[in-house]
Amino acid sequence: MIRRGFSSASLPVLFSLLSVVVWESVAFGDLLLAPRAETISKADDALAPLAKQFPDARAGFRGSLARGTKGARKGGGPFDPTNFDVDAFIVSDDLAAAIPKAAKGFRNLGRLPEHRGLIKSISDKLRGIPGHRDEAVKIQVFSVEEFNKLLPNEIHLLN
Repeated sequence: MIRRGFSSASLPVLFSLLSVVVWESVAFGDLLLAPRAETISKADDALAPLAKQFPDARAGFRGSLARGTKGARKGGGPFDPTNFDVDAFIVSDDLAAAIPKAAKGFRNLGRLPEHRGLIKSISDKLRGIPGHRDEAVKIQVFSVEEFNKLLPNEIHLLN
């Protein structure tokens, strides 16, 4: 039954918003999962060495952790604190020029051997955050021009 003032088209949006609120702080078994804001803070701490290594660049992450919702390709549901990754990036024209794009247009900082130790350290810290998938982290490199095409609500920059 639909109450007056709501159309059936608005129900998925309302459900998505309610789901985000519910997932902001949730207990899962014996593991108390942190609210999204705390997870963002932990991701910031894990990525701080990236910003320190490249002081003239901008570092951050994008994706569901930054937005609070999954992308349309994944159904647009709320951020899932029990199963997520951190889509880290760095913005630097110098690094972008040094790393050729892969077939799908992704520049991986890991293609520069001198930064693999830094990436492993960051990856280990991120995988220590409750709910983070246990997989190696890739750090995408954007040129300033590419970065400026991203939507502001899709990204989170480190301070």
